Amino acid sequence: MTPGIFTALHTFGRDLKWNVHVHLSTTRGGLCADQTTWQSLYFAKHSLMPMWRYEIINLLRNAYETLTLPPTLSTYTLWNRWLDQHYQKPWIVHLAKASKNHQKNVNYLGRYIKRPP
Repeated sequence: MTPGIFTALHTFGRDLKWNVHVHLSTTRGGLCADQTTWQSLYFAKHSLMPMWRYEIINLLRNAYETLTLPPTLSTYTLWNRWLDQHYQKPWIVHLAKASKNHQKNVNYLGRYIKRPP
């Protein structure tokens, strides 16, 4: 199945204070391999939250060699300790209700595309 996915990285919240977060919008399904059949997809919020945290931290852990990090995170041990601290914190995953208003979806996504991280 091939879903539609859009992501935007933000380093601030509405109040313009430091608040790194990811906006991810996806279709609630996708086209099957034959490209002719739509397959619906269900997201279980309580299952998704720990999986999302694990995958993002694992991605960052594996990217260590390619990152430019501050001196406080300059060794692999320090980097992993910092990631482990974030693994223990709760991460908020908000699942919005499906929308059939295409113009509203375009406007929503447009706000995040035009704003800098």
